[in-house]
Amino acid sequence: MKEYRKDLLITPSIYTLFLYLLLNDKWMESDYVLHNRVPMIIHDKLEAMGANVYSDFVQGQNNTVLTKLMQNVLYWKYLRYSKNIKYGNVYGNDEYYLSMKYRNQGIKVIEDGPYYNDKQLLRTRRTKQYAGLLNYWFYWLWKDYVPFGFDKRVQVVYHTALNHIPNEIAWKGKLVEMRKLWDGKSIEHKQMIMKVFGLDESLIGKIGKYRTILITQALPSTISESEKVDIYQSLLQENGITQSELLIKSHYAEKTNYRQAFPEATVIDTPVPAQLLDMIGYEADTALTISSSAIFAFVKPNTKIVFKGTEFDERLSRFYGVIKLEDFVKKA
Repeated sequence: MKEYRKDLLITPSIYTLFLYLLLNDKWMESDYVLHNRVPMIIHDKLEAMGANVYSDFVQGQNNTVLTKLMQNVLYWKYLRYSKNIKYGNVYGNDEYYLSMKYRNQGIKVIEDGPYYNDKQLLRTRRTKQYAGLLNYWFYWLWKDYVPFGFDKRVQVVYHTALNHIPNEIAWKGKLVEMRKLWDGKSIEHKQMIMKVFGLDESLIGKIGKYRTILITQALPSTISESEKVDIYQSLLQENGITQSELLIKSHYAEKTNYRQAFPEATVIDTPVPAQLLDMIGYEADTALTISSSAIFAFVKPNTKIVFKGTEFDERLSRFYGVIKLEDFVKKA
């Protein structure tokens, strides 16, 4: 007999998780399937608050044989775990491999960065994903599924105002007004959300004096750690920025030691979404990144945005495609 539960969030992203906590006032009563790309401290905090969390422990790079073997094992392990559970609503990211179980039901997609307009690119990514999973041999079950909200079974796509929704699925779009949702929360509810991401008063007080922020990101494995640091150092030099005036917001999936690489800068390496910094009132005069969508939180009239894009390095453009700020930020 199936056990009925109301809501499930399934995601490998703390940004999607943050949006969900804003959207669902009863998030502590939800179930969660989280990739270990979301730091385990967040899994633990949600569980301590009473949520039921299933942790996906895939390790390594997604193009390795070992990781694909692990994904097969973990996919079927999750199917066994969840076989007697039925959810009224499934939210999250429909490209995530553990979400395959819920595709026929129809996932309520929540954005995780910019939306893709190139469906052929998504089909290619989908084929690579399926080819590494045993259920690829039952491809007829999924052959027409294009993720990121394109599939006909997806009826709603939650997105923020600074994100383009492809015209083909614009009718599914449901605007997430982060500021309005945040301001509508009680003080206690805001504190609970901040607690999930490890944002405390001492950190809030420390970052307020920095007016320049660098948003880093996980880069493809073809770029070494030293090369990554060199890219960021060049970005600072190109814009006349010294370390002492810099706040670095590192990506939660990175292993880079930014404290060592930029000893005079202040580094936020707790898993705090950049958008949450905006919600608590942090403002920057200058925000820099290679191509992280987290910089959208700082797109404001009085903030200078330095978005390098991916065209300057073939390895980046090959991995992510050509990304420019104007491709994703809507014109006023």
